[in-house]
Amino acid sequence: MDLRRFWRRAPARDPRPVFVRGMSRSGGTLMVTLLDAHPAIAMSYELYPVVLVGPTASKNFAAENPGPLELADLERLPWRRARKPLKMLEEHGFHAFRTFAARAWRSGVEPQTLLDCMRDHWRDGDDLASLSGRLRYIERVGLEKMRRQHKSRWGAKCSSDFETYLELWPDARFLNMVRDGRDVLASQKTTGSFQPQPAALGQSWASLHRRFHELVERPNVHAMEVIYEDLAHRPEETVERICTFLDVPFEREMLDFNKRDLTIYQRPQGHLSISRITQPIDASKIGRWREDLAETEAAAFVEAARPEMERLGYLEA
Repeated sequence: MDLRRFWRRAPARDPRPVFVRGMSRSGGTLMVTLLDAHPAIAMSYELYPVVLVGPTASKNFAAENPGPLELADLERLPWRRARKPLKMLEEHGFHAFRTFAARAWRSGVEPQTLLDCMRDHWRDGDDLASLSGRLRYIERVGLEKMRRQHKSRWGAKCSSDFETYLELWPDARFLNMVRDGRDVLASQKTTGSFQPQPAALGQSWASLHRRFHELVERPNVHAMEVIYEDLAHRPEETVERICTFLDVPFEREMLDFNKRDLTIYQRPQGHLSISRITQPIDASKIGRWREDLAETEAAAFVEAARPEMERLGYLEA
């Protein structure tokens, strides 16, 4: 392919990436998928910087504080001959990067391209040892998807390291998915391997939303809380409001995301939310806590999260 012709066709890059935050099981994957269906925005999924911490023989890589990946570590792997690149990474002890590669693959960026991006990253004098270095590598991956899809904005789910994100991208747009914490608890209790403790989850839920609300109120920061229940009950109105915040035109095809040939549908293996995002938006899971939680579990959560539950209107009669 003539790359010069490709770049002439590609739209101008917009310096305002889009980041989606939210506690697990709060609708973050749904929001990323909605945005990915927009003709101007290329979204990736769980490309968190912690998954780039480094190679280790244990999957508990963050707790063991492993060292950063080195370019030589990756270059000596037999990428060109590998029939299953992700399996090869695991066999060579790169459990953390293998996880990152699997998530990037869902976003349409294959492992060989990740290695190419890694080479460019180091040759430009960057690293993976620092949080900012890892985020800049994530940007490379996001931009790769954006270029391939001939879009002008890139984005991804983000961690709670908001200050570092703002240092790198002061004009970024942040969306935080807010869902009744009792429904979050019920969903985590019955999905995956979360094993949540009601009081601890309540504290974490309240802390995340309190910190994000502080971000919303800061001058010159572009941050918006998105209420999951509003999205479920009034999807078109809510998505129009989000598009206005992002300064992009509202496109009805966003609401038909489940009918689009998005990258998440091409490689859905293992994603906890795949069954939900293959269906249209609906409100069937709102209030599930009344059936799925014991009274003591709901009470323990509320006690730990009461101020934020009240601020967000979840304890109104």
